[in-house]
Amino acid sequence: MAVALVGCASHNWSSEVGTYTLDQAMLEFGPPDATSKLSNGDTIVSWTIKISGNGKIRRRILQFSKDGKLVTGKSDRGR
Repeated sequence: MAVALVGCASHNWSSEVGTYTLDQAMLEFGPPDATSKLSNGDTIVSWTIKISGNGKIRRRILQFSKDGKLVTGKSDRGR
């Protein structure tokens, strides 16, 4: 199943693939806005993050394997 991910504001998620965990993401970003379970056992989670002071919104979408490790991650630059 292909998943389209929105473009991270200067964060290189590829350096954290296989090491960053879903538990870490929940501690860092809080409860996600949305969670989807894929047929292969992976989980897609997303957060909408409001940047205080400038009114911009960023969207962060991370995919974790069934053992809770980062598979891929993207964030947009804000709008």
